[in-house]
Amino acid sequence: MSTLDSCRQPIAVSVVGTGYVGLVTGACLADKGLDVTCVDILDHKVESINLGRAPFYEPGLDQLLAKIVSEGKLRATRSINEAVRDSSVTLVAVGTPNLDGFIDLADVMTAVRQIALAVAEKDSYHVVVVKSTVVPGTTDQALLGILESVLGSKENRKFGLCVNPEFLRQGSAVSDFQEPDRIVIGALDMASFDACSRLYDWVCCPVLRTNLRTAEMIKYASNALLATLISYSNEIASVAEGIGDIVVRDIFEGIRLDRRWTPVVGPESVSAERDRPGILSYLWPGCGYGGSCLPKDVQALRTHARSSGIETPMMDATIAINAQQPHKMVLKTKQLLGDLGGKSLAVLGLAFKPDTDDLRESPGIVIVEELVRQGACVTVSDPKVSGAHRGSLFANGNVRFEADPKEAIRGAHAVLLVTAWPEFETLSKEDFLALMETPCVIDGRLFFDGSNLKDAGIAYVCFGGC
Repeated sequence: MSTLDSCRQPIAVSVVGTGYVGLVTGACLADKGLDVTCVDILDHKVESINLGRAPFYEPGLDQLLAKIVSEGKLRATRSINEAVRDSSVTLVAVGTPNLDGFIDLADVMTAVRQIALAVAEKDSYHVVVVKSTVVPGTTDQALLGILESVLGSKENRKFGLCVNPEFLRQGSAVSDFQEPDRIVIGALDMASFDACSRLYDWVCCPVLRTNLRTAEMIKYASNALLATLISYSNEIASVAEGIGDIVVRDIFEGIRLDRRWTPVVGPESVSAERDRPGILSYLWPGCGYGGSCLPKDVQALRTHARSSGIETPMMDATIAINAQQPHKMVLKTKQLLGDLGGKSLAVLGLAFKPDTDDLRESPGIVIVEELVRQGACVTVSDPKVSGAHRGSLFANGNVRFEADPKEAIRGAHAVLLVTAWPEFETLSKEDFLALMETPCVIDGRLFFDGSNLKDAGIAYVCFGGC
């Protein structure tokens, strides 16, 4: 059977790594009719997935997982050998954490070597698809070398190799996968591309074929742009605040009304409907970006560039501005209250963004730790982060968790809004006035109606001076 013919058989897919990327990808592919085997080294994850339950929170994933597991379209195992044996394509979706500014490739390289050893026991052609975020040059320099050392090089090659970066947003990852805006496939050769592209026969968006390094770079360039937009917004807000008498919300609404950001739908008129793309959410100031992608990826790209002698002044500024934002929020709190020693403070939101329970690189962690260092007693309220996290996050006893935001603000000297959860919209000016010791709000996301709160006699500050 030829390489290409073997790729035309019914597709079975294995996914190594069951984090946000791996499990969402596997679940959505299974929902499209593919047979999927997920691999993880952790027993509790494998058991949870086989019971149809996600081991983390992502909207819509539990329901999807329960459906496809009950239909027999997805299962989980600890055995890479078993998963590779029963599939023709393996997706690598293990983490690449930050290691002193570089990405740690240990898990990726281990996974690829184990996959290669499993493929060596097969007679059929097998395609390895890298979904993990790796710096340009990783796949063709390191990962291809691992595969060739086990499986041989060009003549009679029995494997294909692709880079297929993910563009999923935590909090909307399932819908992002089901309705993608683009598919990027960097391929070693045409047979590799054909095999990988078959995973996406169902999509109605552009499929960009390119080489391995370019696909790797597209992911980094995309995330660097998003991070830059956020830090740009924060710098503009700082300038506005320094000048004074500038309405920061109006600045960004004025920018967004440019038709290049919000194209008019239909005939132009004063009341014409406008398309408001999701990228506008990055053009908004606040207490900083976090998560598993933007901080790590911008840092890794900068470090990778520096190792090649390339200067990165824009990325340097993006990182530096973002690092300042949580500390600026604490400073704003001190400017309102003075010495924070003994003060009761309510922090609304701890996850790095709404609709996720992910705390990685969250500005909320930095803010709470700094408040506690300055002697404050902190109550945290987050719809998806419970008090079970307290011991692992905050060894100091001055942090407690309260599920009900109204109870969290009771007796507080100030409220710090860190994550723009819609659940916090239930808090009214009457709540702040009635429940708080001193009604002060430090709004880290321009979430509340500042004018409304100020008119009620509530001290309100935000990024940009408001």
